[in-house]
Amino acid sequence: METKILGVSKKDQSVKVRFTLGGISTTRFMNAVFVDGKMDKPATEARIEELARGIAKKIERGVAL
Repeated sequence: METKILGVSKKDQSVKVRFTLGGISTTRFMNAVFVDGKMDKPATEARIEELARGIAKKIERGVAL
């Protein structure tokens, strides 16, 4: 699973992320981890990886994204 952060919204404290596996891609908005008004990149990346595992399972099983 390849992930890429496409954008960060400080206002919404969210990130736009593209997930790609085996030629199938999906883009999701998800909550980011912010501390003192700044995104905590390692914590946000850990959250993205958690979501990526679930998306990978859906792709592997052919579940609609």
